[in-house]
Amino acid sequence: MANKYINHTMKLISFCIALVSSLHAGLSYGQAANPTYSSYSGQTELSGTQSVRLLPGFHAPVGSTLRVFITGTTSLGNGASANQNYVQTTRYFSPLDAPVASPTSAQAMRDITYYDGLGRPSQAVEVKASGGDGFKDLVTPIAYDGYGREEYQYLPYATETGAGGAFKANAVTQQNSYYSSTSTVPLGQTAHAYARSRTVFEPSPLNRVRDQGFPGAAYQPGTRTATAGRAVRTEYAVNNDTVYSNISRTKQVARYGVTLSASLVPTLTISNTYGAGQLHVTITKDENWTSADGRNGTVEEYTDKQGRMVLRRTFESNKLLSTYYVYDDHGNMTYVLPPSINPDRTGNTAPTTTELNNHAYQYVYDMRGRVVQKRIPARGSENYVYNPAGWVIFHQDARQQSETISGFTPGQYHTFHKYDGQGRLVIKGVERNRVLDRVSIQGLVDAQPQQWEGRSTASGHFHGYTNQVIPQNTGDMDALEVYYYDDYAGIPSLPHNQSGSYSKLVHGRLVASKVKVLGVSPAVYLWTVYYYDDKGNVVREWRQHYLNGGTSSTKFDDITREYTFSGQVKKETRKHHTTNTGTPQMTITTEYEYDHRERLVNTWKTFNTGARTLVSRNGYNEVGQLRTKGLHSINGGSTFGQTVTYSYHPRGWLRYTHSGHFKQLLRYEDTTANRQFNGNISRQAWQHGTSGTQHYTYTYDKVNRLLAGSGSNNRSEAITYDVMGNIQGLTRDGAAMAYEYSPVGTSRLNRITGVGTTYLYDSNGNTTRDGRANRTLAYNHLNLPVSISGAGSYVYDATGRKLQSTLGGITTDYIDGIEWQGGSASLIQMEEGRILPTGAYEYLIRDHLGNTRSGFRASATGTETFATDYYPFGYSHSGGATSSPKNRYLYNGKELQEVSGYYDYGARFYDPVIGRWGTVDPMAEQMRRHSPYNYAFNNPMRFIDPDGMAPRYNWDTGQYEEEDGKEVSWEYVGDFLKHNDGFESSVSADDPPGKKSGSGWKQAGKDFVDGIPVVGPALRSGDKLNNGDLVGATADFGYGLAEAFTFGYGSRLASTASNFFVKFLNRNAANGGIQLAKKTFGHTFTTHGDGMTNFLINRAKGSGMAQGQFLDNQKAAQFILDNVGKTANGAVNIPIPKGFPARIIMPDGTFKAATHIRLVPGGGGVKTAYPLVP
Repeated sequence: MANKYINHTMKLISFCIALVSSLHAGLSYGQAANPTYSSYSGQTELSGTQSVRLLPGFHAPVGSTLRVFITGTTSLGNGASANQNYVQTTRYFSPLDAPVASPTSAQAMRDITYYDGLGRPSQAVEVKASGGDGFKDLVTPIAYDGYGREEYQYLPYATETGAGGAFKANAVTQQNSYYSSTSTVPLGQTAHAYARSRTVFEPSPLNRVRDQGFPGAAYQPGTRTATAGRAVRTEYAVNNDTVYSNISRTKQVARYGVTLSASLVPTLTISNTYGAGQLHVTITKDENWTSADGRNGTVEEYTDKQGRMVLRRTFESNKLLSTYYVYDDHGNMTYVLPPSINPDRTGNTAPTTTELNNHAYQYVYDMRGRVVQKRIPARGSENYVYNPAGWVIFHQDARQQSETISGFTPGQYHTFHKYDGQGRLVIKGVERNRVLDRVSIQGLVDAQPQQWEGRSTASGHFHGYTNQVIPQNTGDMDALEVYYYDDYAGIPSLPHNQSGSYSKLVHGRLVASKVKVLGVSPAVYLWTVYYYDDKGNVVREWRQHYLNGGTSSTKFDDITREYTFSGQVKKETRKHHTTNTGTPQMTITTEYEYDHRERLVNTWKTFNTGARTLVSRNGYNEVGQLRTKGLHSINGGSTFGQTVTYSYHPRGWLRYTHSGHFKQLLRYEDTTANRQFNGNISRQAWQHGTSGTQHYTYTYDKVNRLLAGSGSNNRSEAITYDVMGNIQGLTRDGAAMAYEYSPVGTSRLNRITGVGTTYLYDSNGNTTRDGRANRTLAYNHLNLPVSISGAGSYVYDATGRKLQSTLGGITTDYIDGIEWQGGSASLIQMEEGRILPTGAYEYLIRDHLGNTRSGFRASATGTETFATDYYPFGYSHSGGATSSPKNRYLYNGKELQEVSGYYDYGARFYDPVIGRWGTVDPMAEQMRRHSPYNYAFNNPMRFIDPDGMAPRYNWDTGQYEEEDGKEVSWEYVGDFLKHNDGFESSVSADDPPGKKSGSGWKQAGKDFVDGIPVVGPALRSGDKLNNGDLVGATADFGYGLAEAFTFGYGSRLASTASNFFVKFLNRNAANGGIQLAKKTFGHTFTTHGDGMTNFLINRAKGSGMAQGQFLDNQKAAQFILDNVGKTANGAVNIPIPKGFPARIIMPDGTFKAATHIRLVPGGGGVKTAYPLVP
């Protein structure tokens, strides 16, 4: 009798179990589960899979033909194969007294993972999960070679063979037939015979990967030709002592080191070069590489005997582009030497101090391994002071040390942080008049007896907290952000205290915050108050706003949310109050409807008392790709103003977008010239309406930087670069600009030859004079521009959220997507465009980069009201129709600033004329071989920069995303994740997305920060956590745990864990005092290493837990311990996703599958993770 592990989960936690789960799924338009209708709009049919709700007042007049019915459901059955080992998970949509033996698709979702006799997953089945009304099983075959390795990774396929959920004995054959037949291949794809990825291992006991293929005929491992064999090749070698000048053979490596003074101040040293054979070398040749390239386009990573990367070398135009990583005796990464410093040296002459300050990343650590000082290129040094718990108390950047800011004396101005007893940030602000140096301040902090603050209203309190921790002189302190937890005592009413109407279970939750408006006097704070249900969902928010430059208890937004039983938002109502009338200025209601797998189908909007409008309806193909999007319907979806259709490349990349107003075709390798196999776009063709087709053809260098975009109508851009990616020359439509840098070889632009005057910068690397436009810019302490000469000024809150701009004499107030101009509302941002104050809906059609290309206003004809196109680096051209009011959200969906011509990305401003940022990248340390001013790795057709912090391309979906995974191609991205004064991670892969082993669309861990051995994502999770990116943190942490405990299968299933952790921890976002859209105090530092490895885990006799793994990133582990339902002894048990194959060796030698990951505190503060078995 087969073992059966059946888990009926009453409360659904969507952890994206199989390959397709993070993709949209279905066929054609999905069927909503519980649609609601308030009025009749001429429909002939109204249906839902679970219910149809007609609200009071719904009326169909005499003569109407209307059918209301329930449809589109099927029984999930009990088809699990009894002759197989399996785990079945059933997740219900509504509360039940007992599990239903055979639920319908309207009642539950069911997933089954089958295991072979060795406890390995052998097949994943999502029961009746295909899109549309087909109700087919989605099956992902899993197979192993004779050595137990997953040689092939298969895409999922849809099938009706056998009972629902049954094991498919011939799944591999069925899968191949499904994708290779034109009659069954998913809509939006072309039939092909290679719907799988293949991993070829080298013939050695090391089981190292030699070739990694991907879906599609061209990407199968084999002989490399012009059109085939385009897998990623990995080779292994050791270093040699061949001189650098011998480009074809050299693997010579300079031997850098660090000497530490008695006070731990480092000095860079060099001792000639490493002896031959002392370093391991991993050589990667991507899909574009051919033998004719030689070493151009290859990536070489050199690691020492401790597993630390000491050199990363790429090749372009037969030049070495080397980035060295230098460690001190304690293993701390102390220097990073990028290509611009010319680090390939011999002898004993290290780079000078001037060279290091101009080019290198430099770090100083204390005895506990904490970064106390750092310096990055183009910026001055920064200092950090910690308390004994390791929490940052003071931070001082270069401007605070060297400039007079807001009248404060240079060197006496610090950013401070105060915490409560649980380590949650409660107050962040700035302090003046602290004259001591860093070491002296550290001594004061170490000596203080108290390390945290508590809530207080007693005399001498500071913003509702005690004031017993340094800093304490309130006369010198300016609180910028204040956070309140656990109860509503002392929280303002805004205008009514609602705490009695909502959950009392708020201990450990953020209940309110107040954030200061910068640069205004007297001091103004904006409050936000949160109310929860007993599940921890935020069900109501009161947000104060800054309309017309002032605040009051009657100027606020009142936001209520309703959730499904499984935790999906189903309705949000926003009431926008501006006066003391008790009546909102406007009310926006948004409703979401999902299909039988909780994929979003319908999005409804109701503006004030206007008609309930279907703004979008998503339709899907069987295996989960977004196939159609209908925009604007007033008859319940019978007709739409425009329908956008999407088609895809076999690797999941977007290929074709089609609507009546805008069509776009993207080509990769499927062209006759400039074929690109690695995701670069070789050609773009597009068409507006019935006008003629236009195009761009693109060429790249061997490190994937765009060299030229040649288009129709003689439009073109051609670019040259230095070794750091700084643009040296840009020729647009024949007009050439030459860039000069000072000092020579650095990243600070000095002037553009023949244009304007010189550029100037402050000590943080912010452009204070734009030499091209001859404009002067001033910045606040967040490095955000507050004034631009000849253009206007800006007002922000202390988190960096833009509240107001005055540009060209026009003042605009920004209130979380609602904009006011001249005392009147001008627009309301929505998912697919905007709503005008008249109630008119205006829709935007975007391309693969999120660029706004076309738009139309809701009307009988849906006439195009807006059209524009762009040069590759974002400068717009060929504008067609112009909307009124003017649409300013253009390139990447960002707001074009009137007069100056910059784009506001949130964390910094971008100049599309010259293709550069105006300030240093806040995340420059994660991309050290790139200039901190370059845009999107100089590959703007493949990458975007969602918030001005880091380029992002998601290899899992082929889409361009925010750090939390939101697709920026289809949604408006607001001001978000503003970077603050934190220090960045010293762990970095330093590269655009790498491509690892994985199954096509689910190639796990391929964003630009990947490449760290196994534990990298878990390490990086703390970095993202401290930077305010909770979702990114939880995703990476889940991924890291998956890699640690899956015996080598993490590459296929790690994304499952990643998405699970996001869902599981997202509702705990507020608990740690870390705001998703707020800046926090920075990153943690770790080193490369193999802190977690893949292996069988032994369970000791009599023990309830298997062997544990230490977690290198204590910050990430501590956050989870603090915020996810601790047990009595302080540990946390986290349920793990289906198919997470941690193999536990029991004392009797048998295997058992883990059901939970247990995080426990350990000695010396070390946090340990264990897999748990029943």
